Amino acid sequence: MDLLDSIMGTMGEAKPKTSSSDQPTTSAQPYRIKKKTPLNIAESSASRIPSTFKRSPLDSGSGLGAPNVKRDKTMATFKNIKHCDVQTNSYKVILDGLPEVIEQFQFDVYATFSTKDSTKQAKTIPINEKIVVHGDLPIQYRRWGLWNIWKLSVKSNPDLFTKPISYQDGAYDCGAAIYFPAGLYKGEESEHIFLHRSEFEEKIWQPISKLASGQIETIKVMISRTKAKKIYTRGIDSTRPESVTELVRFLEVLTSQKTSSRDFFQFGNSTYTRSSDKNNGILDERCQINQEGKEIKTGFEKTMRYITGTDGKPEFIMTIDVRRSPFNQEMDVIDMVRILYQSRRGGRQQGSPSVDDMNDILYQMQRDGETQMNRKLSELKSMAVFPVHLPNNRMNLFYINGFTQESAEQFTFPADDSKMEISVYDYFLEKYQIRLKYPRLPLAFQKRGKRIICYPLEVLKIERGQRVKQNNVTSSVQSIMTSKLSMLPLEQISRAERVLDEYLSIDDNKFLQAFGLQIKRESTKLSAHILPAPVINFGNGAFTPITGGQRPPLIEARSKVFSSPAKLNGVIVINFDEVLQKERITSMITKLKKELQNQKLPKIETIDWKIENCAEADQRKLESIMVDAKRRNISLIFAITRDQRPEVHDVLKLLESQIGIQTQQICLATFEQLSKGARTTTENVIRKLNLKCGGLNFKFSIPRSENSKEICSNANQVQQKLFGNTLFIGFELSHSGADCLFDRQNNITSGEPSVVGYSYSYGDPCELGGGSYLQKSREHSLMFLSDHMAEILSNYLKARNKLPENIVVYRSGVGEGGFEQIEKEVEQMKSVFKTDTRFKGRTIPPFLMIVVSKTTHMRIYPKEIIGGKAIEQNVPSGTCISSVLTSYGRDEFYLVSQSALIGTIRPARYSVIVNDPKWTVNEISHMTYFLAFGHQVSYQAPGVPNVLYAAGNMAKRGRNNFITYQKLLRREGRSIDRQEMKPDENGELLKALTEELNKCTISCKMFWA
Repeated sequence: MDLLDSIMGTMGEAKPKTSSSDQPTTSAQPYRIKKKTPLNIAESSASRIPSTFKRSPLDSGSGLGAPNVKRDKTMATFKNIKHCDVQTNSYKVILDGLPEVIEQFQFDVYATFSTKDSTKQAKTIPINEKIVVHGDLPIQYRRWGLWNIWKLSVKSNPDLFTKPISYQDGAYDCGAAIYFPAGLYKGEESEHIFLHRSEFEEKIWQPISKLASGQIETIKVMISRTKAKKIYTRGIDSTRPESVTELVRFLEVLTSQKTSSRDFFQFGNSTYTRSSDKNNGILDERCQINQEGKEIKTGFEKTMRYITGTDGKPEFIMTIDVRRSPFNQEMDVIDMVRILYQSRRGGRQQGSPSVDDMNDILYQMQRDGETQMNRKLSELKSMAVFPVHLPNNRMNLFYINGFTQESAEQFTFPADDSKMEISVYDYFLEKYQIRLKYPRLPLAFQKRGKRIICYPLEVLKIERGQRVKQNNVTSSVQSIMTSKLSMLPLEQISRAERVLDEYLSIDDNKFLQAFGLQIKRESTKLSAHILPAPVINFGNGAFTPITGGQRPPLIEARSKVFSSPAKLNGVIVINFDEVLQKERITSMITKLKKELQNQKLPKIETIDWKIENCAEADQRKLESIMVDAKRRNISLIFAITRDQRPEVHDVLKLLESQIGIQTQQICLATFEQLSKGARTTTENVIRKLNLKCGGLNFKFSIPRSENSKEICSNANQVQQKLFGNTLFIGFELSHSGADCLFDRQNNITSGEPSVVGYSYSYGDPCELGGGSYLQKSREHSLMFLSDHMAEILSNYLKARNKLPENIVVYRSGVGEGGFEQIEKEVEQMKSVFKTDTRFKGRTIPPFLMIVVSKTTHMRIYPKEIIGGKAIEQNVPSGTCISSVLTSYGRDEFYLVSQSALIGTIRPARYSVIVNDPKWTVNEISHMTYFLAFGHQVSYQAPGVPNVLYAAGNMAKRGRNNFITYQKLLRREGRSIDRQEMKPDENGELLKALTEELNKCTISCKMFWA
């Protein structure tokens, strides 16, 4: 068994951890709610309660800190000279009408199945605590079934309550918890309710029948006081953190009652309507991508947060984040087969397939062979299907495991208990009186234990309500979502109002009225700061990008030269598949040399650019070229391919890490732009080339003023304080996809490790090194921190001949429930100064740890929106909120670093977890914004600081390298032997595989550019 077999075996032992809706979380914390059931939509809200209430003691000018404490704004390091009035997608939740106490009870549901053998006891299983099947649709059926059981349980048992009520007088989380105003429920310690299928109407019973694959006869409900809780809404008890946690959960459940019916699909906090998108009652054809078998649904994510209000006091808000997502259309599997095969021929057609169509596809299938055919139809394996010829009174959904080469006419099996063989074609004709229309097509098969069940493609149907997996979103679907269907702020606001009116019905919602809860219709409005951009310093001058305006900084930057031009030792240009003639490549090289000369790269005219031809499929020749280039100290491998992201790109990047030589790849379309002298394309290629070869495009510094208004009176001192001798580190996690029904159906556990990408500054804050490493699958805390912290400190010491005075860490991939774990990670990083002989005895620098939530549900819009373009409707780069809407009791701020190009900007949320240097939020927010401009490939800031942006790229690169490594091993005939799985108790196998993938990773060059 090789190294990969060992490591995959280790990953198979790992158990995925639960995660919050905003970000993945670590192990359970005091303020984190242990999940009872994946369908309890309120569980994820618990992670939004801070695990500890902290504020920095010197939060001058930030608007944060202890409530009702007056600030001396003259103490602020940076003066806020620009402001803008903004509105958000948050709405105030008014608790005044709530009962003082709300009671929560345990609600357990059991299903008893019918049995043909009267001598055997009927089987009974728990329904709400156990998921019988997994996946988007089975979970929906389970939620709908439990909702119907809840409604009938209340209706059929009026004696359990102190007054006549309906199910709308309580609340149910479609899991294991029900809520009533205190005193309304008067049941005993344990109440048992029995419901027979005959008591339900057929349409009500249908989702209940799909709670399990067997035939359900009786439902047993048990309401228990054993695990009962009291939730306080007023008084001293309501201020305790655990009470706030439970109250947030209850508010999530209560406000979701209207969307628990079959009219909606719910995935965690995301809600979508069952019906297709419409405009004024008419089907929105823009959302129907029939040629792909997809449709785009518009939904929303609703979250509750406990925040600092406009008066400095705590309050609750509800955010409505409108979003779109691609879904698979409801259709026959045979239609999707036609779509998938015709897409490979470059022409997807609409309408039902004709016999001639299918004969053509059959010919292609026979020519492809079984392996190639399964590859082309692989997308079908991610869709839940059901057989149309079987009764619809039980759970019949399953995932296709594969496709046979044999057809319905050819594939035979024993008929009943006889030894006679019967073909699938004859079986369907005799058993179901179905004459197959396409008997020569292959069969789909499902593995059920040791049994294999085959189905003709034409009797299977794709059920609606299934989201398209990210890796199955085609470029054409992605293009439609980011062009025709991208939502600008005005549409976001309009659709959020529609959610309040039509879906949540906040003005006429009997559930809210029963508990006395009100939600303000008007969104939160406030004044935000617009932070100033830093001064961008080049080799021949400087300029300051304009914040709050529409003028891109690129225009001013074009006349500047790199601050540190790279020194090239030679370049090899690989012409993959001889996509271009040598003369055209030579012409491009001449143009690139001229551009590099203009940027003052030394002796560029004497640098040798050698052209090599190589087939994309010839990995051995590619490796030989790169090894020889490394031996000759060549600076860069410059690759030209036909397509934008061919498979050889991934091989190229894996070899880059294993051999240790820089690579840069462009496609044919980019080459044509270079040949035409397109400025934007040329500058992008040149900037990346300079970085990859060890140069630096620019540096930044703190501005003193803008438009004669003072920003920072002592800019030089503050520059030294924040950036002078500070080590900046970014950590990003990349996880493999969660186990799907296909994996569970086949007893396959997750075998892919998680990947940690890290980046760090080793000189100027713009000079970054980085790498990636593997750790336990779905692990949300950072492993092996001591080892990599020692590497980072060593490279910093080598570059600067001294250790840092401050260490600033930006960490993403964790929710608020994991903040306590983050504090432990800081202690692990500090331990290097006590255990590593190179740093032992040195003073431990102050640490500033900031958790970054890049996918927060908060949106910020201008209060007055004028214009129809993205840059006109969105808030400008630099918009910052740090006075309200932040987690109560914690130093925190929202910041928009990027500029709008399409759609609606999403701000990032920055939460300060550890603040040893006692820097203020005023200083931290400005520092964070300045660092965003340190991203060297573009002169416009991305959404997060450069060091975290680079860490994200490193995580993606590490993930791609691991996947490519797997593919190359499989081609060599080395497969994963799950029988030899062994636990990796100390992580040695993970470390060994990381070393194999990164044999010669260049630690102090920005090779992810």
